Amino acid sequence: MLLERGAVDGTVIRSDWTVADWSVTYARRGWSVFPCGPRGKLPLTANGFKDATADPYHVALWWAQHPQANVGFIPGSAGYIVIDVDGAEGDQAAQQLGLLSEPTLEVVTGRGRHRYYRHPGGTIGNAPLVAHVDVRADRGYVLLPPSLHPGGHRYRWSGKITDVVELPPNVLTLLRQRRDVRVPQHDLGGDDVGLRLTDGLRNTTLASIAGSLRRRGCSPEQIRRMLAPLNADAVPPLTEPDLAGIARSIGRYAPAATTTPASGWGERTREPAW
Repeated sequence: MLLERGAVDGTVIRSDWTVADWSVTYARRGWSVFPCGPRGKLPLTANGFKDATADPYHVALWWAQHPQANVGFIPGSAGYIVIDVDGAEGDQAAQQLGLLSEPTLEVVTGRGRHRYYRHPGGTIGNAPLVAHVDVRADRGYVLLPPSLHPGGHRYRWSGKITDVVELPPNVLTLLRQRRDVRVPQHDLGGDDVGLRLTDGLRNTTLASIAGSLRRRGCSPEQIRRMLAPLNADAVPPLTEPDLAGIARSIGRYAPAATTTPASGWGERTREPAW
């Protein structure tokens, strides 16, 4: 049965597509993919995810050899960072970080969801952000629909590729604190040598970032902790009581209403609206 017309080479998306059809379509879009074991995540290639390619011919050959293989994907190769939210605990942690405050493209997985965000630049490793919330970008991979989870759940898309948003600024701050991450500082208004808040801009900039964090549901204490690394680089930095005062002041405002993404398109796997 015809589902919709996609914007990938004018391809018509059909409900009877095989995993091979999807894999070649991803490659044609420029996404680097590779085969993983059926109902599993173990790569079937000699060098693992390092063999990923966006060559449709190569991809077609792989799935001719392994027609039931799951689809592995390196998000960073296509300009994305994926936040892997694992179960109810992951949802709670992601909510506290503001990762659920805006709709973005996501994949519903066997145990949770993969939230897609624009890659902030630099190199991002493969490690937990917090408990039950992992990061996949340049040195790790995720599975794409219609891969099959070991528990029998079929991965499926939810949302549109045009909905992919930036990471919340507090999450960028957390990423920069990790040793396996090299993220440029200029996305928060600084330059390549790092963010420097001078006396004339310091309070206004910190208050603006605090407001963004509050809109995403952060508490005054969470705001204070997220602002602390930025304040430490200010010239001169605020005192701890003054920084806490900004967090308390912004914390008096009500956070924005939480946006819960749609659960998907039912049990059928569909391509995001490219």
